[in-house]
Amino acid sequence: MATELDLQKCILAKGPRNRTILHVAAENSWDPSPLTWLASEVKNTQQFLSRDDDGNTPIHYAFCCQNVSTISDLIQKLSWRDCLTVANDLQQTQFFVSVFNSTFSDVLRWLLEQLKKVDKEDLVDMRETDLDGNTMLHALFGKLNEFRTSDELEMLTDRIKLLKHKGVDPAAENKRNHNCLFSSEANEIHLKEVLNALRRSSSIAFKSLQRNSEGLHVAHVFCSTYDLQIIAYELGNLCGLSSKKILAVRVSDGPLKGATCLHFACKSGHKENIKYLLQNGAKLQDETAAGQTCVDFACNKGKLEVLIEVANDYNKFPTEKSFSLRELLTLVDVAKKALKLPDKQSARNHLNKFTDSSLKASIQIDRTSAPRNSQEGRKKNDKKTEHDVDSMSKTEESPEVQMLFKAFELDSTEMLRSLISLGLVNDEIDDQFSKHILAQISKKQTNAKSPIMTTLEQYFSVQDGNSKALVLMEYAVLLEKPKLLTDLMLLPQFDIIPQTLRLLTYLKTKVDKSEILQRVQLQAYNTIINILDHLYVNADKDTRELLFTYLTGSFRVSEDQRNAGPRFLAPHSSLLRRESSHADNDKPQQKRSYEAQKLSPENDTASQKFKSVMDLVETLDCDDLFATECISNLVEQHWKRHPPLSWSRPQRYCTCNIAAKVTIQQRFIIYSIFFLVFLLYFAWYVTDFSRTQQSPVPDIILLLYAL
Repeated sequence: MATELDLQKCILAKGPRNRTILHVAAENSWDPSPLTWLASEVKNTQQFLSRDDDGNTPIHYAFCCQNVSTISDLIQKLSWRDCLTVANDLQQTQFFVSVFNSTFSDVLRWLLEQLKKVDKEDLVDMRETDLDGNTMLHALFGKLNEFRTSDELEMLTDRIKLLKHKGVDPAAENKRNHNCLFSSEANEIHLKEVLNALRRSSSIAFKSLQRNSEGLHVAHVFCSTYDLQIIAYELGNLCGLSSKKILAVRVSDGPLKGATCLHFACKSGHKENIKYLLQNGAKLQDETAAGQTCVDFACNKGKLEVLIEVANDYNKFPTEKSFSLRELLTLVDVAKKALKLPDKQSARNHLNKFTDSSLKASIQIDRTSAPRNSQEGRKKNDKKTEHDVDSMSKTEESPEVQMLFKAFELDSTEMLRSLISLGLVNDEIDDQFSKHILAQISKKQTNAKSPIMTTLEQYFSVQDGNSKALVLMEYAVLLEKPKLLTDLMLLPQFDIIPQTLRLLTYLKTKVDKSEILQRVQLQAYNTIINILDHLYVNADKDTRELLFTYLTGSFRVSEDQRNAGPRFLAPHSSLLRRESSHADNDKPQQKRSYEAQKLSPENDTASQKFKSVMDLVETLDCDDLFATECISNLVEQHWKRHPPLSWSRPQRYCTCNIAAKVTIQQRFIIYSIFFLVFLLYFAWYVTDFSRTQQSPVPDIILLLYAL
């Protein structure tokens, strides 16, 4: 073929990725004879230095794949300099890539011996790095899949030992701050065998390589790429740690200090590792020193969908060591996203100013990583049907409750935010705070009572000790703590819409008393309006329907309308009555507000029932809310439907066949026409006495209209 086609033309011809037959022959490790023959036939030695698209010469491939004899022939044909110092696009010389040769174990050692013999050691630098800062050890660990058999694994450990002996630093880091162990690349099954082989060898003290200069552990890097369930035991043995401890290691320094393996699994979206780590005690609530949870890591890299899939798997197969979708979303939208919280040390320092020595120990405890089992909490709350002050537990007098009570006394947002930052304000704090107040009232200490206790005693004296419906926000309303209200309004997360509507309902009877409360009311209005508009504007058609279903409380688990939801607690009637009675005392002739009338004593039973968001909007009766794009479109949609409104009780409306066929809009038009006809008839009735008094028929018609 060479004679027929002209060898020179064949050599110059380039195939895929600009490779010549010299590149292909050099890569053929199974049969070195084609390359040996070409080396003897090709006269122009520069053709052995031609580059492909990666900048590799045929010599690069030969040093990776050929035996000592073939490499020796090439060196004799060219020169030591041409065969050792030409770099590819990654700044890797031919000598550098010889470390990849897994076919012939003696190539690298032979090269080093020959260089010493011919006194050419100055041509190579054992500490040389490529474009990414990788040493030869980095490059070797990046090609672990090339060393599969037991003999090849022995070759690997021998080569590592040789490189270290020649001055390559195993702890040297590349531009990603990864040492050679961090740069390992292989499939999980083979990596498991490699880790075992490295543990058995004494080539490198790998315990010293398990962390890099930024405090990351090798497990943090591996959990982004490999299945930890397969390699955790072997990796732990290599690092001198148990499987449990290797999964629990945290970043020890740097900007990611405190991050766990689960943080990095969430960051990379490695679903299997997320499940495995959760089953072994990791928590999504775990925070870094900067306060970032595992969910924050996932959100920052667009991997939240993976966590949602894990949560959906939990819904199908619930386990104790997993999480629900609600718990996940709670971490997506936490209070710290809306409030400017101090760091933990600053929070502790601030709280120490207001607490005695008995509380300081509790402040030092970091509660933010504690598991939040909302399902268990809800079960416990369901069992509590009444408050028994005599059987109160120690948790009701817990330090966090006492400090929270102090924050209410001082109306201090700094104390509240410090408590939130330290994780001391949790899902059960409302119930604990109420019990603490009842305990203080039951002591009946007449001396040294704070002003807020006097107010609370007056309130509970007429409530038969029933504080179950009160939450922190309502205590702030009752005690008129405007600074706390602004922060407490943002805490409910999922219930921020109904809670803000409840707050606005309370404030509507109070804003005339204080300019500060007026500002709180304005902020609450801005919050609820912005939330509704944002949800509506950024939603597609299907999502808007879901939004409307949420607002109207129309999600059903059965055909029974009474089981529709979600429903939320209505504004507490006793608080509105209290404000209404104060207003009546100040202005005897003033009528009670619409809210006070709707939640009046005669309607106490109804007022305590759970209501939809739209019920709360109707109770508030604010024009600005109905003017929002979200509510106005919802009302317009229902305007053209048959009654009853989806958020209203069906029995309020006539259910006869004729009424059921008429939409609300048509009913309004009919009523309007009847009313106009009535006005015209009544105008005639009162102006044309000469006719209306002659016959009883006009009176009968007027009576029928009235009925």
